[in-house]
Amino acid sequence: MFLAFGLNFNTLFSDYAVDDVIVMTHNKYVEKGVSGIPEILTTDLFSGYKEGGPVLSEKRYRPLSQITFALEYQLFGFNPIVSHLLNVLIFMLLIFFLYKVLSKLFSLNQQMHLTFVTCLIFIVHPIHTEVIGNIKSRDELITFLFLILSLLYVIKYIEIKSVTKLIISSVFFLLALLARESAVTYIAVVPLVLYFFYEKQIKKAFWFTLPLLVILIVYLSLRFIIVGSAQAITKIDILNSPFLYATPTQAFATKISIIAKYLQILILPYPLSSDYGFNQIPYLNITSIPFIISLLLILSLLGVALFYFKKKSVISFSILYFFVTILLVSNLIVDIGTPFSERLLFQPSLAFCILIAVLYINMKQKFKVPANIGLTVILLLFAIQTYSRNQDWKNNDTLYSADIISTPNSLRINLYLTESYLAKANTEKILEKRVSYFKQTIKYAKQSLKIAPKHLDANKYLIDAYSGLLCCYPFIDLFFNDVNFNSASTESKEIIENISSSFYKQGNGLFEQRKLDEAIFCYKKAIELNPKNVEVWYNLGGTYLSKKDTRNARIAWDSVKSMSPNHPLHEDDF
Repeated sequence: MFLAFGLNFNTLFSDYAVDDVIVMTHNKYVEKGVSGIPEILTTDLFSGYKEGGPVLSEKRYRPLSQITFALEYQLFGFNPIVSHLLNVLIFMLLIFFLYKVLSKLFSLNQQMHLTFVTCLIFIVHPIHTEVIGNIKSRDELITFLFLILSLLYVIKYIEIKSVTKLIISSVFFLLALLARESAVTYIAVVPLVLYFFYEKQIKKAFWFTLPLLVILIVYLSLRFIIVGSAQAITKIDILNSPFLYATPTQAFATKISIIAKYLQILILPYPLSSDYGFNQIPYLNITSIPFIISLLLILSLLGVALFYFKKKSVISFSILYFFVTILLVSNLIVDIGTPFSERLLFQPSLAFCILIAVLYINMKQKFKVPANIGLTVILLLFAIQTYSRNQDWKNNDTLYSADIISTPNSLRINLYLTESYLAKANTEKILEKRVSYFKQTIKYAKQSLKIAPKHLDANKYLIDAYSGLLCCYPFIDLFFNDVNFNSASTESKEIIENISSSFYKQGNGLFEQRKLDEAIFCYKKAIELNPKNVEVWYNLGGTYLSKKDTRNARIAWDSVKSMSPNHPLHEDDF
């Protein structure tokens, strides 16, 4: 437990990041503190988000973690140190009860030392950094904690045959479901545990799940009453529907390969990223080599699990536990809005930790020194990566700046950096920095458009960045030269036209606000880019006339008449 705290101590100095704003810092129900709990209990997860929920917010009923946020706000306000400390403390509590459960399971096989090594690996594994470092992922921590507690009381029921223990187990299961729907896989975990470690026949083991099934029915009924009637998704976006452009066979092949990727990242958790969405993981076909290899790997592992099933081997249990707990979040049953996420490995990773512990103990019997060295190296490498990755989660800027290196084709990360640099550019006073930020905006906007051509947000950011950058130069030729802009190419002509249109619209808006000098500036920039736009010249003349500058108004309107003799200029305009 002390190792868990020490290794994650540096998260206490992190800010809120990623989706924390949705479920906590910009959530109107959380900001009500205790008085917001009734609304949290009776609404969808993202319904309290002030700026409006994401397109896939419907039917996500996870009130428990938000209740902890509301209580936390009531006592401490929005304090990231407190938020991160609570995450670390929950993780420590989880390790404590995980150790207790594994001690009971492995002691039955005279392998008590398996418990210590398993928990040690689980503590240092870098794949858990997102769950601990991201406040929003407290739901994963709470879910696993309550599932472990529920399993502990199932074990206690078997030991002393007290119905009270079974009732307590069921309550913990309900709490886990209220934290996150993925807790439902526990229904299959319980009979696995009873079969492998308590000599129960698999059919008899399932009888122990009856109370849990009752709880599940209660939860599903409650969930349906509260969010089951939520409106259907009205907007499908590639950011939240990563298989949107895939054919059914491509989606299937890609999802199978993603399961293999989960196995790969458990073994080699480097580099890590907060997002693996479109198009970081490209679509595969069923004839693709990666798909075939992934399928063979999965079938081989399942074959090993079945081979050792009757022998009740820990290896068989671990493999089956992994596939049971990963199934619901694999997108094979239902699309969950992300193709791959490190936080989704929080529960399944326990299987990997057990397998490594088993491998170590078996090797130690014959090769004690090499086994100890090997385990020490793994623990050190994992611990270093965990500590380092925690620092990436300090805030959004540090996180996405690190993640763009490891997942350069993620549309979400490129869009975030585009928006972030544009915001910095628009508030920066120093010209050199302002130009630099605009150029970074253009870089990531172009990469976003390369990943998702004609993406509306990316295109808007690109035009805004070009428009802002152009204002930093006294002459348009300097702008073209500095950004290596080939104004003769077809693509560049379209961009120039869009930038000109953007300045024109800005000018119109400023004119409506009676900011006449600013409007004239925008109209002139629009004309620099597209001197043949008659309407810009016309509005420029009208703006000058509003300033009683008849000389420049006439010059502008003379340009209108020369380019468009039939333009409906009124006599009183002159």
